[in-house]
Amino acid sequence: MDEIKNINPDIMAFLGGDNKAFSRILDKNKTHVAKLAWRFTRNTQEHKELVHDVFVQIALSLHTYQPIAPFEHWIARITLRMGYKLWKYKKRHSILFFENNLPDLEIIEDKTVENHDKEKILHYLLAFLNVNDRMVLTLMYYENKRIKEIAEIMQWSEVAIRQRISRARKKLKKLCDKKGLTEEMKNGI
Repeated sequence: MDEIKNINPDIMAFLGGDNKAFSRILDKNKTHVAKLAWRFTRNTQEHKELVHDVFVQIALSLHTYQPIAPFEHWIARITLRMGYKLWKYKKRHSILFFENNLPDLEIIEDKTVENHDKEKILHYLLAFLNVNDRMVLTLMYYENKRIKEIAEIMQWSEVAIRQRISRARKKLKKLCDKKGLTEEMKNGI
């Protein structure tokens, strides 16, 4: 009974049939969701669709929300799952290998890196990794999740997560060498 008292009034109102309450939920959380979704795609149209899909999923799943953890964490978990599904969908439906669909990143060729370019470079390099490698590195370094949290999200053992992270880091290092990143650039990302 105490859990029901702790639920946000907008959530209770929406579950009670007040559609305007969902607009308030959307307004309060759209920036957070958009920021998380941007980590999964740099394509503006894809990003808009992903954010939209996340909010549709939130609306459909809101009845399952338990106020054990903050609402923002629950929304972040949905956003991460939807981003992961986007990566998996793109992998299954790409005609060419993902690497062949990426343009060369001019920043790497110029051997200059500004602070605002570091995230672009990292996003570019992560795109060459497989979906699972990208996801564990994104969760660990972008989302600052611990091994235990990543294991829960991915539904893998903690040992499997540690192995995946180690292997993904090695792949990323090899990719940096292959793309000709200098030590300064590697340290910057």
